[in-house]
Amino acid sequence: MRIIGSVVVAAAFLLGGASVVVSDELPKVVQYQLDNGLEVLLAPDGKVPKVGLALVYRVGGMNEPAGRSGFAHLFEHLMFSGTPEYPRIDDTYSALGVQNNAFTEEDRTVYVADALASALPVMLSVEADRMANLGGDVDQRELDLQRDVVKNEMRQTVLDSAGAPGMQALRAALFPAPHPYAEAVIGSIADLDAAQLDDVKGFFDTYYVPNNAVLALAGDFDVEAVKALIAETFGRVPRGADVAVPAAASPSPVALRLDFTDRVPSPMVVLASAGPSVGSKASTALTVAADLLGNYEYGVLRRELVNKGLATNASAGWDPGRLGGRFLISATAAPGVAPDTLEAALRQAVADFVAAPQEQQGVDRARQTLRIGRQLSGEAMLDRARSLATRFDLYGAASPGLGDDPNLLALTTADVEAAVRAQLAPAVLSVLTITPGTARSDYPAVLKDSSGSAVPIEATARPVVEVPRLEAGEPGRAKLPPMETATLSNGIRLVHYQTAGSPLLLLAASVTGGAGSDVPGEEGLIELTTMMMARGAGERGFEAFSKAAKDIGADISGQSGMEQSAIVLAVPPENLARGIDLMADAVQRPRFEQPEWDALKAEVQQGLAYRKMDPGALAYYAMEELAFPIPQGRAALEPTPAGIAALTTAEGRAIHHKLFNPRTMTIYSVGSVSLATVEAELERGFGGWSNDSPGIASVSHPSAAFADAFKVYVTPSAGNSQAIINLSRPAPAFNDPGVLEAIAVARLLGGDFTSRLNQVMRETKGYSYGVGASVWTNMPTGGMLTVSSAVAADQVGTAIADIRAGFAGLATIPVAQSELDRTIMATAGATAGSVETSSGLFGLVMSAASAGMTAEEMNGKLDEIVALQLPAVQAAAQSLAPLDRALVVIAGDPQSILPQLEAIGVTDVTVVPPAE
Repeated sequence: MRIIGSVVVAAAFLLGGASVVVSDELPKVVQYQLDNGLEVLLAPDGKVPKVGLALVYRVGGMNEPAGRSGFAHLFEHLMFSGTPEYPRIDDTYSALGVQNNAFTEEDRTVYVADALASALPVMLSVEADRMANLGGDVDQRELDLQRDVVKNEMRQTVLDSAGAPGMQALRAALFPAPHPYAEAVIGSIADLDAAQLDDVKGFFDTYYVPNNAVLALAGDFDVEAVKALIAETFGRVPRGADVAVPAAASPSPVALRLDFTDRVPSPMVVLASAGPSVGSKASTALTVAADLLGNYEYGVLRRELVNKGLATNASAGWDPGRLGGRFLISATAAPGVAPDTLEAALRQAVADFVAAPQEQQGVDRARQTLRIGRQLSGEAMLDRARSLATRFDLYGAASPGLGDDPNLLALTTADVEAAVRAQLAPAVLSVLTITPGTARSDYPAVLKDSSGSAVPIEATARPVVEVPRLEAGEPGRAKLPPMETATLSNGIRLVHYQTAGSPLLLLAASVTGGAGSDVPGEEGLIELTTMMMARGAGERGFEAFSKAAKDIGADISGQSGMEQSAIVLAVPPENLARGIDLMADAVQRPRFEQPEWDALKAEVQQGLAYRKMDPGALAYYAMEELAFPIPQGRAALEPTPAGIAALTTAEGRAIHHKLFNPRTMTIYSVGSVSLATVEAELERGFGGWSNDSPGIASVSHPSAAFADAFKVYVTPSAGNSQAIINLSRPAPAFNDPGVLEAIAVARLLGGDFTSRLNQVMRETKGYSYGVGASVWTNMPTGGMLTVSSAVAADQVGTAIADIRAGFAGLATIPVAQSELDRTIMATAGATAGSVETSSGLFGLVMSAASAGMTAEEMNGKLDEIVALQLPAVQAAAQSLAPLDRALVVIAGDPQSILPQLEAIGVTDVTVVPPAE
């Protein structure tokens, strides 16, 4: 995968006998096979002028020979290096606003692209051309560069991520060699270093052939026209030798123990076992069992560990693959609970779960949740295409990609009981313990050592294929549905957008006043209160409330931003009335039970503790504190663990009464229900509600403040293989003139893989996995532009110099029209994406509301970006180039960083002492 650089809680409501209609009407899918063996799936849908493309190659970690772990993922990166026809694939895509990426798994590699439908001809040309011709064009320089990029990805996502090395060791150990899952998909450092150019070419010629691939398209296109384009592009690629799926015996229990020390705030215990392949009845049963055991609101682990004060959180998950799956059960110790105590309690909870009969209602509840998830996964065009391609790869049929798993529909309690007896018996469980420590354990062998003596990857070289260079069409424009409004009898305003075909209706009972309105000494109270409102309300405590919501397919959460707080309901349209009852209870009658209050506070405190362990979080929050000085009499932007510990339920009840009232409330609604229907149900649930509170005024995010100097701070984070850099300078905020031009400038600096800084730091020098740049628009005025990157620990000085040079280049290298066009096309695609799904439109509506705007006005801002003119953006670039007022925060080892900074002439550096 390629990357550019609050606790939300769901709860629910019980009504006996409720039913949810999960649609069996699947979108149209056309499936056929080209003569060269390429499987094609087409799902036309003209609701928005967008298209999603997913191209699955049946090659992943399972196909790697000894000594070549991580090779499939390394090759994924090389697939973006270009062909003679498209030497810079990212440039081609970015010019059309195409968002592209790829993901390597144990069973497959998936390439995805999301764009306006007008770009589809070019997407087909590019993907067919690199399927045919890329392997022969990779050279040693590109291999060395992408090897460095992959190592940076490993550092960022695994080696420096608290707990991740231990989890990788456990996942691999569950499938001992010679099983194809015995190595990490990311690979080992030794194997990455040993990769040879001849292996790259052999790998491409073996696996990147049409008869080893599945192409899926979903979106706004004519089927017959697209068939012709596919024949003209992919149809030219010759068939390769057939690729067999690796053979693997059924996994046997290993019951091993792994112990690691890492920079985690509390001990962690993980129980795990290997199990059956995806597609089997047992695999489906284990998916349901994971929900019954680990569901956040009402699972067995919550009841037996979290509610009893033994853990701050606990979860379970089933991760199936083509050749086997992994069942993982994890818990994080509550303060004062020893690892062995937690392990004993976790084992006992699992043993009791295995021994107990399963309730039909619980299985039905989990089944229903999974079916609704299936519907949601097909709403966005790219998600639909990826689901089609991935599931066709597994099952060899078109319908499972969007339909329900037949095993799920037929699943019984006996099936679940049999699966957990086989999978979770004490004798088959392995255990991983991760204990806190300032010095982490050595990296496991699976991440650092060779996986064996390498055998060359050889295949007959393929001839160059001439693939026609198709041209893009005229971009279409997406439109918002009309905004409709009403007012309830008690003055609550309703804003509604009716959509077609949305599986869920989304509503938010939103009030003025968010985290910015906390008073000094009570930081976090408003957010904590809002989240608590969905953790038991009316006559039901948290568990009963949550189970009942799932019984009607609903989900309720409390959410707070800087200026607003809201209770959010997601509910199938046919159960709107019962969902409104639930929402009304949460808004008007939350319970604030002490045990749940304490459990929620423990979760938040643990999240705050993790910030001290993560270098990215350290850099971000240090920058926030330095850039945004707090005015006298205003609460700090972030709570502290001690402050959270001191908050009481009495304070929560009081702030709830002040905050949630009809005077300051607007209810926003998006979904496939009429305004009249929504209004009638809300009038029934909310129309008679009154509250004498005047409400709480919103307080906006403070403006950024910069010294008249280039100020550098280092926040210590020793023992990491990378350092995190955040460099900020003043920039317009949301209401300031020039903010849209500044957004365009930030994007050309670090907005995508073609941006100036990424081209230097990632694509040329290879010491970073990615660079991001953005303008802070979450305050009305006085914002800043921030460049962020994780870089190799010994390249901090080089990175700072390169970032400074990038800013200087804004003044000396005029912004090109092609750079602006990339921003324009990406924004046009984002505009279409905002109305593609009900959740996308809902997000736009809520973002606009938080800025004091309508969705139409917010969309108008996006239209203004599309209409930007080059001279104005060039002028903005000139104004943003100077760094004479800048703030740099680096998280890493001062002993390594300070000499590097001195070497580039930066000597005025402040080391920030670690917070207690």
